[in-house]
This record gives sequence, C-alpha cells and structure tokens, in this order.
Amino acid sequence: MSRLLTSERVYADSESDEDIHNEEDYDEEEDDFENIPVKGLFSDKTYANVREMFKSEFEENKFNLVHLVNKLNMNQIDYIKMINYIRTQRPSPSELEGLVKNESELPWVNDSFMKTILEDDPALQFDVEEDLDLLDFGTEINNNETKQVSELQNIKKMYQNTIKEKDSKIEELMELVNKLRNVATNLLNHKETRRNSESGSETESDNDDSVYVNSYSNYSIHLEMLQDQVRTEGYMKAILDNKDLFRDKVVLDVGCGSGILSLFAAKAGAKKVIAVDMSEILNKAVLISKENEYEDKIVFLKGKMEEVKLPVDQVDIIISEWMGYFLLFESMLDSVLFARDKYLNKETGVVLPNFFDMHLFAVSDMETYDRTVNFWSNVYGFKMNVMRKVVCKDAQIQVIDKDKVVSDLFKFKDIDCMNVKVKDISKFSVDFSLKIIQDAILTGLGSSFDTYFNHSSLQNKSSFSTSPFHKETHWQQTLFQFEEPINAKKDDVITGKITCYKNPNYLRSYCVELNVLDRLYTYKVE
Repeated sequence: MSRLLTSERVYADSESDEDIHNEEDYDEEEDDFENIPVKGLFSDKTYANVREMFKSEFEENKFNLVHLVNKLNMNQIDYIKMINYIRTQRPSPSELEGLVKNESELPWVNDSFMKTILEDDPALQFDVEEDLDLLDFGTEINNNETKQVSELQNIKKMYQNTIKEKDSKIEELMELVNKLRNVATNLLNHKETRRNSESGSETESDNDDSVYVNSYSNYSIHLEMLQDQVRTEGYMKAILDNKDLFRDKVVLDVGCGSGILSLFAAKAGAKKVIAVDMSEILNKAVLISKENEYEDKIVFLKGKMEEVKLPVDQVDIIISEWMGYFLLFESMLDSVLFARDKYLNKETGVVLPNFFDMHLFAVSDMETYDRTVNFWSNVYGFKMNVMRKVVCKDAQIQVIDKDKVVSDLFKFKDIDCMNVKVKDISKFSVDFSLKIIQDAILTGLGSSFDTYFNHSSLQNKSSFSTSPFHKETHWQQTLFQFEEPINAKKDDVITGKITCYKNPNYLRSYCVELNVLDRLYTYKVE
C-alpha cells in the first residue's frame, strides 16, 4: 500500500488502536489514490492516476523513473525536488536526460524546489522508497542490474568519504609538520635569542605578534582582500601580462595568504613557486593549490620569512602583497626586504611590486569632524572635551570623498623595493607644502599611496592607486584629524613637516607626527 507523501507533510501507517483506520479504510485509501487524476510531467495531458501517468511517460517519452531513482540513488526528498523542477522548468525528456548525465550538477538540489507547484499533486504522493516496483510496466527490470547500480552508488559514496577523510588527514599532518618545524627552529635559535636578550637588544615577542598573525587565519580578511578588484586584478594583470618574465622562473611569494599570487605565478609559467606564510590560512592554501592542480608547482612553508629555510639558494622573482593601511602599517615590508637580501638573484632578480609613493592632501570634512570630534563638546549636556584629544590621536582609516580634498597632492615618500633599506622606512621626516584650491575649513590631512609594477624587466607596466580620485580599495585612505580646524583661503600654502616612525611598543604599527603651521599633532596608525 502507498504512503501519501507531499513536500510539506508525511502521512504514515499507524498501528495504534486509537487510530480510526482499519484494514478496510486502508483499502479505500489505496483505491482513492489509484484513481486520483494527475497531470503529465512533459505534457498537459491528464491521466487517471499516477501509475498510468508514469506508464505513458515511459512509453511515449522513454522516461524511466525506476532507472533514474536507482541511478541517482534518490530518496523521497530528491524525488519531490525533481518532480517540482520538471513542473516549473518544463525541460524536455531529452534535456532532462542530458542533465542527469552530469550527476554533480543536478539542477533540482536547491531547497526552493521543495515548494509544491500543483496543489495536492498526486505525483508527489507516490513513495519511491517503498513502491517503486509498481512502476515496472510489464518491462523486464533486471533486479541484479538494479542492485549492482545501487551497490556502485554506495561504493562511489564510500570513496568520496574516504577522499574527504584523506584531505582532512593531510591538513592535520601539515599542521603537525609546521609545528615540528617551528619547534626545531626555536631550538636552533635558542642560543641566539638568549644572547640578544642578555645584550639588552629589544626583540618583539611571539605574544606581541599573535594578534596580527591570528587575524590572517580568519577567512574574512582574505575574502575582503580577494574581493578588492583594484588590488587583485592589479596583481593578476602585472603577472599574467608578463608571462615571459615568469616563464621557467623560481618565484617566492612572501605572505602568501590564500595563495592567489602563487596561483597567478604558476599560471604564468613559473617553474616553481615557494609560498611562505605564518598564519593558519596556509593549510587552506595547500588544499586550494591541490584543488586547482598546481600542487606540483607550489611549495608551501609555514613560519616567519626570517626563520623558514627555503628549498633553494636563490629565487628569480619575489612577489608580495605586503601593503598595510597608510602603506607601512604591519611592517611586512621588512620581511620582503629580508627575503630580497638573502634569496633574490643579485644580477637579474626582481621584486614585484617594485615601487611605491605616498601622498598627503588637505581635507575639509565638517560632517566627519562633528560626528567624531565635536561630538564630545556636548554629550547630553555634559562636556567631555578630554575625549577630543584621545580621538585625535588615532589615525582614522576610512574612505575620504574626493570632494572633501581641498589641496593638491604632495608626494612625501617614495619606496624603491629593489634598493630601499629597513632603516629608510623605520623613521623618516619630510617637509611638505600643500596649495589650497578653494576657501575651506581644514579638519585634517589625508594620505594615500600608489603601487607600481614598472621595473625595466617588465614588458607591460601597470599601477594602481588608493587615492580618493580612484576606485575605492580595502586600504581606503588614512585621515589625520586636527583637534581644532584651520581656516584657509584659496591659493594659501599650508606648510609643515611629517615624521613617521615605528611604534616602539608594537613594531607593526606606526606613529606619525604632523607639524602644521607650528602646531604639533601626534597620531598612531594601528
């Protein structure tokens, strides 16, 4: 006897004495079910019952439900979704057959196809898990063959589960190997660490760096960076448009993250790519390279660039997306320069991107100023002016509207990655002058940076910018707000000095001093 099934409810047999059903009721129910008219699947014909409908579809359209259920190892839910898919999308029998050939992309897997199309559709009430044998239509169904198909489906699922378990084990082993590598590195460096401590030299502890490292273990930061089209497409263009440079070369990716730059380099024809990162995301990057069949080209090493041991003595190209807010925040450029000095081919090696410049500009944005600084002058009738000083000591990372820029852009720093030294970026001071382009109330200064792939070895040079006058990036701009605004007239020249240096309390952040019209402002970029 058939159980009545729909996508919303299941009516099942019950053996309770309290149920009003008896054997005669069951027979009547079955008779009713057998005589409920039903609309065809591939036509608008109406049939006497579900069995007659499937029989006609089999004879006229070669739609063999028995074969389909066994081939795809369908359960009742799968069957309901398929029927609703056919009802809504109206594929022809041949189109449906073509879809079924590619089992991994069955179009009705979406839960939206659980919604009933025809009210009380009898086709949905047929129980494929219990009553499939009612649809033999006099044809000879080879039970052994059906059983073999089912067994093959089970074997397939078993192997799929085995592969998943294997990938999981590989990831666990990678974590273990990296932990052992770190232990070995710590043992080898133990004497050096003690000597540095005893001599009074300051070193950043692992605990101090853990927040930074862990932040890159979360997928969300990589999602944000990968979805930044300016950034990601800028690197893709620079690498794939210069395949002649990358072909058969050994490439080092410093701070590889999810491995996108390594994948670009491998696609461009690199002989070997060595990808280094110290966050847990590296384990996912290993699986990503395998998923894209580049595991033979990309070698992954977990740890600090300054501590890992590369499998080669030198590399031909170093690629890295090391830039932080205000360009220098995170101090990751230090690691790139370490890799350059230790591993890059001295004669023909290239660091990409190879050149950067940083800019200052005047900002007039009273809306932001009132919301973040003036707000503290009157908080529900109370003065909290002490908070103005606190707020103005933190550089704000935000999008600055180009209409709020009221001066020309002044380049205060450029960085040539082929030649710059760590000491050149650890602390520097530059005098600046900004020509005001309109009458304005200056609420602060803004900063942005430009990135260049313009080394002489590149046939196709390119660049991208984080300026307010270009497409927005995840770096946005850096805003240094004044505690008190400054009135300025068109053609005024605002002079001053900017001093940047690493925060002695946390070397990945930067301190910025602005001396503007003899007023000194100090900020932290962190």
